[in-house]
Amino acid sequence: MKSLVASFLFVFLYGSGFVATQYSLPFVDPVSFLVLRFAITASILGIVCLIVKPKLNVTRSDLIHTFIAGMLILGLFSLGVFLAIDYGLSASTTALIISFQPLLASVIAQIFFKAKVSAAQWVGLIIGLLGVLLIVFWGLKTPNVVGLFMAGLGLLGVACGSVYQKQYCANMHLVFGGFLQSCAACLLCLLIWPLYGTHFVIWIPEFITSRRKTTHFRGWI
Repeated sequence: MKSLVASFLFVFLYGSGFVATQYSLPFVDPVSFLVLRFAITASILGIVCLIVKPKLNVTRSDLIHTFIAGMLILGLFSLGVFLAIDYGLSASTTALIISFQPLLASVIAQIFFKAKVSAAQWVGLIIGLLGVLLIVFWGLKTPNVVGLFMAGLGLLGVACGSVYQKQYCANMHLVFGGFLQSCAACLLCLLIWPLYGTHFVIWIPEFITSRRKTTHFRGWI
């Protein structure tokens, strides 16, 4: 029962982030939003680490691997999703593209880490890909090349990041690892920040509410 409730909460909180993103973007540019979000998340997790004082037995290699995984699974993924929606792709279409992540991750794991992928999984991969392409392009009134590219970039980030994390960061402490990965994602967004055009933040209740949702919900996933 607990696992069922946990699964439901995961899907609900994870999926709600796409909607919260779409509602927040009229009040803030996507890169500034992500810098704020990851800075707040890193601060919260840093405080939790100071309180919990986890017993860490990590090497420099562990720290580097966790940092790289954070840039991929949080930073590149979030930048791709936020920029896709900012460039006009709907939250539902973006979420649909990102939902292809488990299948893409299986392929990446098979290619780079020789993980076993059954024939049934390959069939599911092909059918899933065709289904996503059909729904995405059928639902678009006009081609949104930039939006689709950004969503694809986000998909690549979360797929590669999840495989990389499973391979190299499996033993990292949950809270400390989350702190490092949030710092890594914040750094990546700060590097992208000067390259993005106009920066603005409108501090009104609607923006603060949406920021709180994405920070507290998606930042922990």
